[in-house]
Amino acid sequence: MFDATKNVAQNGRGFYGGAFAATFSMSLSIHKNQIVGRAESAGQLEIAMPAMNLLLTQGCIPDVVMALNDPTAMGAMAALEEHGLLPETMVYGVDGTPEAKNMILEGAMTATVAQSPISIGQMTAQAVYQILTGQPCASEIVAPVELITAENINAFSIEGWQ
Repeated sequence: MFDATKNVAQNGRGFYGGAFAATFSMSLSIHKNQIVGRAESAGQLEIAMPAMNLLLTQGCIPDVVMALNDPTAMGAMAALEEHGLLPETMVYGVDGTPEAKNMILEGAMTATVAQSPISIGQMTAQAVYQILTGQPCASEIVAPVELITAENINAFSIEGWQ
């Protein structure tokens, strides 16, 4: 998606738990990328925008923003737009919200990782049922996700979740 030597702002410190954040940071360092700033967003656009604005005013100019979720990405995008930096900054979110998919379609957002709340709910219900009925249940259940980009956006419903 992006080449080595990009500067990355991670919006949402500790997102998806320490293991995900650690793996994300390790993957960046392997490819000679560096995290130039981190900000807490609590997953909210209203917190992400001023947090990103503060990073930008402190001289943290990222090439890429990896956000906790789509609302956080949109908050970061608003701050980047305010500073005239959005067109040259790749912004990634997580959730596959209808708003994020529209932003990708418009060319404002780079990508989002689509999760299916329906599938996650079904998988959770199945696991709970297995536990309650004494059946064996996997200790780790991986929910499928898909990266939505400008190249594949037309394969997804823009109006709803996956």
